[in-house]
Amino acid sequence: RTNRTRRVPHPVLIGHAVLLLQAEAKGSSLLAQGQGGAGARPESEKRRAGPNEQKIVIVPAAPSSMVNIFNVVDLLQEGKFKTMEEKKKEGIKKSERVKMHHEEEGHTYHYQVINNPESLRRDDWARVIAVFVQGPEWQFKRWDLSYFGGKLVGLFSRVSGFHLVYAKEPIHENVPKWNVNVLTVDKNHRHLDSQVKNKFWEVLEDNNRLSSQGLAKRS
Repeated sequence: RTNRTRRVPHPVLIGHAVLLLQAEAKGSSLLAQGQGGAGARPESEKRRAGPNEQKIVIVPAAPSSMVNIFNVVDLLQEGKFKTMEEKKKEGIKKSERVKMHHEEEGHTYHYQVINNPESLRRDDWARVIAVFVQGPEWQFKRWDLSYFGGKLVGLFSRVSGFHLVYAKEPIHENVPKWNVNVLTVDKNHRHLDSQVKNKFWEVLEDNNRLSSQGLAKRS
């Protein structure tokens, strides 16, 4: 009777097999990932905004929007609301993006404000911290929401939403359905405009948009 040498499986191979069995039991696809399998990136692999990358605020492009690329810096940086007509008289030039900053506890945070989200690449959405909504869903018709699972609810769970209206005027019916903050401007009391500015930054701070997504370079 011939003696045969018994082969013992290599411990690395055993460990790999165990991992695959665990992955299969949990419904994940480590094998597909290891072999370059297709599929959406898991949450843990989504790109996070770097500490010195400028964060992004999105405002509507429609002229009918109360907050827009023309008056957003006046409102959120200076605490002064100006209408489109007032900005036109100042000779404001058309643009798709502007820059603004905010001082908080001795730090200066820098931001880009845009009104054309279609210009963003998928990973650019990691830098978006705030979105102003008008109400109608057509505002989001061409937005690439794949970073947020393709749904508005995913967007507003990761990004702070805002809706600006005049005090005592009705808000759009869609706004209560979304996780957004309503900001009001008083038509006759300009000294109250600073409350809108303060509320905006308070919401971002409460939602950890200022610190957890990265601190901009100090001025």
